[in-house]
Amino acid sequence: MFLSQWLTISVVLMGLGISGQISSYTSTENDLTAESGQTVSGSFEYNMIYTINITNISTSSRALMLQAIALDNEVTISLDGNFSDDATTTGNSTGVVAILPSIDLGNPTGFLSFFNVSSDNNNCTCNRSQTVVITTIELNTHQPIPGGCNSVHTADIYPNLDPTSHDKMVEVKFSQANIGYSFGEPEPVCDVDSKHRNSLIYDIYVTFLQKNLKILSCSTDSQCGETDADFVDVIKMGSNINPVTSAKKITTLTQKQKSRFYLSRVRNNAAAFLYVNVRDPVYQTSSLYVPLLIVGDSPTLQYSYQVVLYVLLVVFMMLGLLLCLAGHRLFPFELFMFGALFILLICSIVLEVLQTTLKIEAKLGTASGFAVVGGLLLVSLWWRFDCGVYCSLIVGLVGGFLFASIVFVTPLINVTLFRNQLAYMMTFICFNLAYVLFLTLLSPHRQCIVTSSFVGSYIIVGLLGSGVFFNSVTSEIVMFTVWRFSVTNFANAIIVYPFFTIDKILISVWGVLFLIGCVTQFLLQKSRPNFPSSPYKCNTLQCNEAPHDVVVNVSNDDVRSVSTIASSGCVSLTSENYDGDISEHDDMVGSDDDSAEMDDTDTHHLVQ
Repeated sequence: MFLSQWLTISVVLMGLGISGQISSYTSTENDLTAESGQTVSGSFEYNMIYTINITNISTSSRALMLQAIALDNEVTISLDGNFSDDATTTGNSTGVVAILPSIDLGNPTGFLSFFNVSSDNNNCTCNRSQTVVITTIELNTHQPIPGGCNSVHTADIYPNLDPTSHDKMVEVKFSQANIGYSFGEPEPVCDVDSKHRNSLIYDIYVTFLQKNLKILSCSTDSQCGETDADFVDVIKMGSNINPVTSAKKITTLTQKQKSRFYLSRVRNNAAAFLYVNVRDPVYQTSSLYVPLLIVGDSPTLQYSYQVVLYVLLVVFMMLGLLLCLAGHRLFPFELFMFGALFILLICSIVLEVLQTTLKIEAKLGTASGFAVVGGLLLVSLWWRFDCGVYCSLIVGLVGGFLFASIVFVTPLINVTLFRNQLAYMMTFICFNLAYVLFLTLLSPHRQCIVTSSFVGSYIIVGLLGSGVFFNSVTSEIVMFTVWRFSVTNFANAIIVYPFFTIDKILISVWGVLFLIGCVTQFLLQKSRPNFPSSPYKCNTLQCNEAPHDVVVNVSNDDVRSVSTIASSGCVSLTSENYDGDISEHDDMVGSDDDSAEMDDTDTHHLVQ
């Protein structure tokens, strides 16, 4: 197929040209030379054509895979200089596989070229550069050939992972691999030899990058040429040919799932490498598809909107702090907050299920409006009917929702059983009710104190990790649950998330705030009624928050002191002789003559 003393690889970076030194390359204008099996990186300019010569290829290699990973625009790689459809691929993380000739001439030979497409910056006329990492991997006898059973792409062999962004998740497709074969053997036919093809196993690995990668736009000439300084270091992780030792295995695809899986979206300003490792259990060999670089969205706001957003988040964090430290002491405020949160969760799920065409601002406004109404409604119920104990159930349900959400951001969510939506919902409800019943049986007012500290402290760390101040998984604990209940196919998505230093710090802060809130609220509630009386009840009854002595005149000769106070602190003043002037009753206290004149059937309640 390809005859020469080395494998010649022509690199055309339409939009890329060499700038400065490139590691492990010997450069003569646009002609580059690299050794097989090495990972190299370089800064290339646009609108230039390059050729890479690969040397020192092992004579035992059956195929050679070349992959290129770029941060910004897409890179197109081709097996021929004409970039024909059956030998060309395009993407940020893309590669090709060249089957080497069966004739041993000391070194197999070949020809390969690729170029960069400035697809989203067509109007950029400035002289930009971009960093690209190039890796060559040799495939030996009996190693599975990634994408060898390609039935999707026009290329004969397609070793790439094709991502498709959906709402809140990414769908990844790839062509099935083919079993490896030795020199001189006939190439297996994928459509016929299904027995061997189905014996291959696909393991999915992921590695999160702790660097903040940003896709830079070329909106002005002053921005042109900017690249992330850390890109070269972190992008080399994509060349890792043994992710088993350094990456996290998230799943193994079953027979029905082969060639497709869903992944939850990577949070803002985060990035991850996704690996698919195909194993042949018969020959005990394996090989990698081209690693896929997934960069999280980085939405930008105008300065005026940023100021408003910062102010709103600070206000909500202060409300969360007040709820954490003194929620039950300020019982109407506690009811308003939890009534609003309860309705907010319901509205968020309903709006996602309806999949309305409303903009994000309209959705937030609608949900916020209903949340305020829900908070006022819960406060009104307590004010009119004095049902503080029953209102505490709403408080417990919100806390139980957060507790169950925490349980399901653990690896438990990826258990096959919970792919079933009914099994997931029933288990989620059980965790929620277990939280409510356990704390309520201890004491309803203790349940309110613990829950207000629990939820209030989460509001603080959740808003801190929302991407405005920091990026943390804490902000997505509840959102994973909302998406699971509302987004189509999210039940099939593999839930993965980075766990960096900032995540550990915010979770520690969450725990400290929770403990401080519990201690503070228990101290504030000491010697106070468990649930204060409603103002409506106290309008008809004289209410006191502390116990009082009540003198009851039961006869002319017997006056006894009785300490009677309800938990609400209200004392009934319904004596039939009471006319609203307490001074008359004061005159009666201590007067034997007046007491003697009283009728024995009259009963007077005098408050000292």
